[in-house]
Amino acid sequence: MGSTGALGLLGVALLLGAGVLATRVAGRIGVPALPLFLGLGVLAGPEGLGWVTLAKAGSIQVLAVTALVFILFEGGLRTQPKEFRQVVWPALSLATVGVLITALLTALLARWLMDIPWLVALLLGAILGSTDAAAIFAVVGPLVLKRRVQLLVEAESGINDPMAILLTVFFLALYQGETSSYAHALLFFGWQLGGGLLVGFLAGFLMVRLLRRMKLEGSGLYPVLTTAGALGTYGAADLLKASGFLAVYVLGVYLGGQRLPYRGTIVRFQEAVAWMSQIVLFTMLGLLVSPSHLAAGSGDALLIALGQMFLLRPVAVAVSLLGMGFTIKEIIWIGWAGLRGAVPIVLATYPLAAGVPHAVFMFDVVFLVVIFSALLQGTTLSYLGKILGLVVGEKPPPTVSLEFVSLEEGELDLAEVTLFPDSPVVGKRLADCAIPDTVAVSAIVRQGRVIPPRGGTRLQAGDHLYLWIPKDQEDDFLQRFYPPADADPAP
Repeated sequence: MGSTGALGLLGVALLLGAGVLATRVAGRIGVPALPLFLGLGVLAGPEGLGWVTLAKAGSIQVLAVTALVFILFEGGLRTQPKEFRQVVWPALSLATVGVLITALLTALLARWLMDIPWLVALLLGAILGSTDAAAIFAVVGPLVLKRRVQLLVEAESGINDPMAILLTVFFLALYQGETSSYAHALLFFGWQLGGGLLVGFLAGFLMVRLLRRMKLEGSGLYPVLTTAGALGTYGAADLLKASGFLAVYVLGVYLGGQRLPYRGTIVRFQEAVAWMSQIVLFTMLGLLVSPSHLAAGSGDALLIALGQMFLLRPVAVAVSLLGMGFTIKEIIWIGWAGLRGAVPIVLATYPLAAGVPHAVFMFDVVFLVVIFSALLQGTTLSYLGKILGLVVGEKPPPTVSLEFVSLEEGELDLAEVTLFPDSPVVGKRLADCAIPDTVAVSAIVRQGRVIPPRGGTRLQAGDHLYLWIPKDQEDDFLQRFYPPADADPAP
């Protein structure tokens, strides 16, 4: 290998290492890591240190789409169906009606501020329509909120990306004249949605059976197979002119709700791939940014960001959750939990690659809106939750991880439960928790120590319980360790 190749590898190593350190810094200062990743790209780009000169939107878009496939797939795996069912209707309403209202209102504001054509304004609104799952999990993840609220914002951030992607593809097709009429455009949108769902479901159905029947040589091959499945699902859906991103997300959700061999290995591998994809993705996107040009769009971007934060997103949330039993305080906080992130910046490369007029200016505006959202909302979301009385503490980090691996179908699952302060079993003795004979408590981990489970052991907030549970009883039994989804947080 020549010196050029060695320097290239060294540069990649430095950027990945800096990205990992950036997550640590972001966690300490209470902001999403996304702005720091983007900053690395800007720093390494032509107007920074000049290490990388790649700045073609088309070439970066291919890599960005691949990274986004891994990010959405991991987000789907992380969406637990048994948790999602508790907030399914409000989450779906926010992810569809809420995204649509946000996109349309943002288009109106952009049209008024920037005096751009309607279809370009609608395209910009669609790009800025979704919230960011990675940013939401980074900010909300360590907190203990009212359970229904926390489940809702996490579920919404995981499932609203496909809607924003569909709207962006839809308005871009209209702009480019790829649809001959509005009726044809609606059929195009319908097939993007329905076809993506169908391909994702079929891919999940086949993948589960393939994983269960194949006996591979090593545990590390199972996550490789699921990675191939994610890429193949996107490619198949795209060839069928359906939404590949939606199909990949549905595949992740489907697999996330199934019992798989080496499940823990698969999930941890995909989490690592998703993190690396985020670092690489945002660093690359930062290369497209020219800091000297950002000033031209900073005023419009700030007004759009403030408009979304204080008016457009709250209106969309209030309409989407109308009649669903949420209080004013909860709606205010959910409205503020509208952090923008990965998907908007990736979608902003679509008009760039297609040569849409105003595309460069649009990309700069989207870039700045994401930065403003991360810095303003990301740093204040937890404080607002405390002011509104929705935050009751912080989740204790798991200090021990146990995994049971079996390639055969058995009758029992090993489940892990973390006890939050408002769990109904906190303060009770284990013998008083009405645990049936069919369930065995394997271990209790408390502050890094493994405590042998006995009848007189009194459960505390922060305990991690490992239980052997019959598969047909798992969903119902685990609910007794969690507060009801509509219960008020403990004082």
